[in-house]
Amino acid sequence: MAALYLIKEGHMITGIEILKFGVEDREEAKRFLADFGLTATASDIDRADLYQTQNGCKIYLYDIDDARLPQAIEAGSTLREVTWGVESEEDLARLAETLSAEPAFKASAQRVECLDPNGMTLVFEPTIVKDIPHAKTEGINQFGHIQRINAASPVYEKAEPVDIGHVVFFTPDLKTTQAFYIEKLGFYLSDAYTNRGAFLRCRGKGFHHDLFLLSIPNKPTGLNHVAFVVRDIHEVIGGGLNMNRQKWSTFIGP
Repeated sequence: MAALYLIKEGHMITGIEILKFGVEDREEAKRFLADFGLTATASDIDRADLYQTQNGCKIYLYDIDDARLPQAIEAGSTLREVTWGVESEEDLARLAETLSAEPAFKASAQRVECLDPNGMTLVFEPTIVKDIPHAKTEGINQFGHIQRINAASPVYEKAEPVDIGHVVFFTPDLKTTQAFYIEKLGFYLSDAYTNRGAFLRCRGKGFHHDLFLLSIPNKPTGLNHVAFVVRDIHEVIGGGLNMNRQKWSTFIGP
């Protein structure tokens, strides 16, 4: 993999802030999100369940056939809409101008919407996340860099996600989809697998990636996974072990 970090001017997109899912079994999905550590909250949308991260990001669960949801990019329970936060109304206005020719484009004073080349519905709205204190956690020991001395690692009974980290989509047209996010939305390429994948971040200084596009031969468009931010590696382990205790099948893990 080749790393590329450039700081450039662009639309100030802050990150993924809202995800809307259409699911076949709402009760099972609710149990999964609760076991995963997300907080059930009184929903501000009728006939949709709401779960949140510590900083206020939102995950909505709808019935799979709810007519209010955009068309799905694949069959079955899946992600139907991704909302990215922006810092200012000026950023929103610039995005509206840039995206005006894109499929399913809509714009108002507080919202811009369109489809990306993968068919996923994207929404851009003023940021809703709140600043929360950074928890002090024990460091990680690794070769040549010792951060934790004479201190036990913390033990987490379950995870309590702080933020939405990133989403990963399968795409049959990596070149076109990657170009859309870089040229239209101002994303940055962090790493790439030649003709196979692109790790993209929405800000010059930020996480390694907010979006990963993955191209596999004969694999159609679809969702691969959503990742959440937790406090440290020990919470990853504690959260994974809790999911095992709750009898959820894991793909990799904890």
